[in-house]
Amino acid sequence: MSLPIPLIGSVVLGLTNFLALVVLGLSAYTLNAVVDSIGVYFTYSALGVATAVLHLIYVTATVIVDRLRVGAFTSKLSVQVGFLSFLSIMWLATGAETAATTVIFIGCNEGVCGATRAIAAFGFFNWAILLGYVILLIALGVRAGQAGHNVWMTDVKEIQWVQEPVSYEKGDVNSPNPTVATTYPPNSGVPILTSQPQQYDGNVHV
Repeated sequence: MSLPIPLIGSVVLGLTNFLALVVLGLSAYTLNAVVDSIGVYFTYSALGVATAVLHLIYVTATVIVDRLRVGAFTSKLSVQVGFLSFLSIMWLATGAETAATTVIFIGCNEGVCGATRAIAAFGFFNWAILLGYVILLIALGVRAGQAGHNVWMTDVKEIQWVQEPVSYEKGDVNSPNPTVATTYPPNSGVPILTSQPQQYDGNVHV
């Protein structure tokens, strides 16, 4: 079975980018509302803004560059695994910090409380989606490596889920287990001892 990796990637990046935009608006709203009310801000609001901005910058740049150029640096498998893993950790931290803050909210207005709960939910949701996609990309690279393909610096769109095994000629140095033929130089005047026995005739030859 061949998985449509480019389609899955487009759906994941598009959905998480939309939710990041929503979280950015909600975080900015709660940040402004709390500052106007008590003169300070909660950590989750600032973290939500920072996470959403980082996500929007990377994903938007990746999508635009990917449309303009095939094999761009931002589209390589290893780069996407690294950046999306970092973003998934940021979303997990945002969701956890926001969920922990809702416990101390007592008697807050429904707007701030509702926005805070939404930030926590979207933070965990984006974390789960990105984590699943990163696991899929890692599995893709491992499967390709087992088939003899090094795809970690390859554009994600060009990688197939089902990879044909690489066939090697006998003696190919690129083979995982190359068979190296041993060659010997031609006879250059050095006497060669043979294993054929010679009969002793009883005479001593000087």
